[in-house]
Amino acid sequence: MHFNKKVGFCVFGLVAAILFAGAQGFGQAKKEAKPAVKAEAFDYAAVVKQLKVRNIGPANMGGRTVDFAVPENDTSVIYAAVGPSGLWKSEDSGINWAPSFHKEATVSVGAVAVSKSHPDIVWVGSGEATARNSVAPGDGVYKSEDAGKTWKNMGLAQTRFISRVVIDPINPDIVYVAAQGHLWGPNEDRGVYRTADGGKTWKKVLYVNPETGACDMAIDPSNSKILYVGMWEHRRWPYYFRSGGPGSAVYRTTDGGDTWTATADGLPAGPYGRIGLGVARSSPNVVYVLVEAKDGGLFRSEDKGLTWRRASDKATYDRVNFRPFYYSRLTVDPTNDLVVYVYSGSCYVSRDAGKTFTQVF
Repeated sequence: MHFNKKVGFCVFGLVAAILFAGAQGFGQAKKEAKPAVKAEAFDYAAVVKQLKVRNIGPANMGGRTVDFAVPENDTSVIYAAVGPSGLWKSEDSGINWAPSFHKEATVSVGAVAVSKSHPDIVWVGSGEATARNSVAPGDGVYKSEDAGKTWKNMGLAQTRFISRVVIDPINPDIVYVAAQGHLWGPNEDRGVYRTADGGKTWKKVLYVNPETGACDMAIDPSNSKILYVGMWEHRRWPYYFRSGGPGSAVYRTTDGGDTWTATADGLPAGPYGRIGLGVARSSPNVVYVLVEAKDGGLFRSEDKGLTWRRASDKATYDRVNFRPFYYSRLTVDPTNDLVVYVYSGSCYVSRDAGKTFTQVF
């Protein structure tokens, strides 16, 4: 048999090294092992309590725009509330955008409003109010006095989801908040809240029941004491969603929220689901309302919400507001009360007071 001398020499050297190391270890005196030092328990709680948790998701829903606002003195500035992704600001008519609400405790946003008389004052209502099972709750309302550079939380944390913020056009210290409240169960922190001191204190001025929240609100541009509110009874379970109930209604105030009256003359039979509102700036007597109901539709008032008439037939309404519990949002053209925009899966415009609609995009 052929024997490789190089391999044999390597094997012999390896065996000799192992034997030599073993002999050295055997010959050494046995040393006593030192007792292990007991490590001090690490205080995880002390570290964790210094951390502040901030919601940054759900990340797969980042493009859902739920509200926008434009200052009266500079229409090149736009604030866009993106439901799960905070507030974004453009200063060049929408060409470029930068985040304006990304360092707060939440990035879930439901509403934004800019003061007409003091455009540096901006309010954000946190908590996306679309009632999806994927939405994240907010922690109240925020106020900026420097056009969105810095923010301060002004309370109402337990409202969770805020659908609209309305600022008095003359007095910026008077602010109304439409709060939907908890999505997954009843709570009493819902309805319409009002502050008269810029957010230092709040008063709940409209409340129906623990499952009915305010889903939309609009102010009369010619008389800031007149406001319209859509109250929506709803609740979500992991396996079911109920939109509508006896608590849903359209409400109207003529004294700045001290007293409210339900208005239903000309509206369909209830129960109602989600409600959307809009007031014509060019003709403040004209008010539009989207009503989710068995015979729901778009309705128009020409006497500041005292009486209503159907503006669109049921088939047209079903086409342009095909998921009313989720959408039901509208805007009236500020220069023409016959022009109405309805937002759902697409944007639709009517130029004949709601009789017909054309898809914009």
